Amino acid sequence: MVRRSLARLVWLASTLRVWSGSRRARRHTAVFFTLPDREIRRLDVALGPCVPPPGRNRPLVGPFRQTLGTAEEMEALFRVLAPHATAAAWATTRRDGRGRLCVFSDAFVEPLAAFSREFQGTDKHVPHEDRWARLQEMATPWVAARGRPGNGQREQLDIAEAAWWARLAQDRGQALYAWFGPGVPLTYSTMKRIRRRE
Repeated sequence: MVRRSLARLVWLASTLRVWSGSRRARRHTAVFFTLPDREIRRLDVALGPCVPPPGRNRPLVGPFRQTLGTAEEMEALFRVLAPHATAAAWATTRRDGRGRLCVFSDAFVEPLAAFSREFQGTDKHVPHEDRWARLQEMATPWVAARGRPGNGQREQLDIAEAAWWARLAQDRGQALYAWFGPGVPLTYSTMKRIRRRE
């Protein structure tokens, strides 16, 4: 639990640093999450899960879950994790306005969840160095494959985050989702809805 909390703080600090100075974060945001079907039906794909749906004061997913990323970059990660897979990265994908909601395919969820089961969780006593070494093994080729520069550190945190959600989705028998589109400010009030226009 302590390790998980520390990793979360590192991820949060990285998110704040990137968000505060990056226009790209406002244009190309990724959010990984899992929710019951009844909650997914409330999602406005054009606005994303970090904006409260109609009739709700709270978003389906908190804005601090946002990270940098595009669907194409995640597809590059899929090719790194499952190079011989015949399935696609996404089981389904839906667009509305500037938003895109993707459902992870089983072939994508499985390697992420497998990493989480091996290296994450309160019952795991994996040396810290081993966990980050395995993340680096995945992040380094991902940076090379996606075509956008990076030092691999934030990518490791993003993989760890997606892996944790993948395991949670499997444990709950739910789909794993990724939403891509313009982000919302981290200080955004959940009492208001953002109106985005094309």
